[in-house]
Amino acid sequence: MTESGGQSRSVRTVIVAGLVNIAVAMAKVIAGLLSGSAAVLAEAAHSFADTTTAAM
Repeated sequence: MTESGGQSRSVRTVIVAGLVNIAVAMAKVIAGLLSGSAAVLAEAAHSFADTTTAAM
């Protein structure tokens, strides 16, 4: 495998992981709103922050 092929696969993996993390964070927002749980909403904010940090 060439270096660019491995790098391309790594970038794709990071993008997929980021999209999954965003989906999980959105699910936490929905769950927090439906349940009225501030703790779940705080966890959603934390998930979004983690995803943003990983993107940098």
